Amino acid sequence: MYEEKLPKSTAHQRILLSLLSGDRFKTKVWQFSKPLFVKGAPALIVDMKADIYNNTEKTAILEELLLSNIASMEATMTLVGEEEEQDPTVHLWLLFFTAQHFYFKRDFARSFKYLDAAIEHTPTVVDLYVLKAKLYKRAGDLKKASALYEEARKLDLADRYLNAVSSRYLIRID
Repeated sequence: MYEEKLPKSTAHQRILLSLLSGDRFKTKVWQFSKPLFVKGAPALIVDMKADIYNNTEKTAILEELLLSNIASMEATMTLVGEEEEQDPTVHLWLLFFTAQHFYFKRDFARSFKYLDAAIEHTPTVVDLYVLKAKLYKRAGDLKKASALYEEARKLDLADRYLNAVSSRYLIRID
């Protein structure tokens, strides 16, 4: 009912993600996330975090979805079950989302793997360096985290948010 009356609203879809499980969850999470994969919305996985990462079944479903779509993009430049060829940026954002996914699972080695692939794909995306800085910070390498965050800040000097928070990540080396 809400989907018909408010097709652009995502609130009802997000609520369903927290309520559904199994195949119904898989269908809804794909319907919710596919347009955002294609659009390249960096906050997608963070937005879904509360609904997914406290449930191992949902986490596994999302992981399967991400990995199968990466494989499909690498093989045919299409998303799973689609025939339309996608823009290469869809592959980039899938790599980024997968790196975030493994970050939230605390599987840093796999997160670095997908993040490095994303940086190799498009080395000028600020969000990639910010996530990599967070990974190094979480892994305990504060110097590397600081250097990466500074690199991200230098890529986009007009971003007031990055410039304002960068001091949290900077380490004085005297």
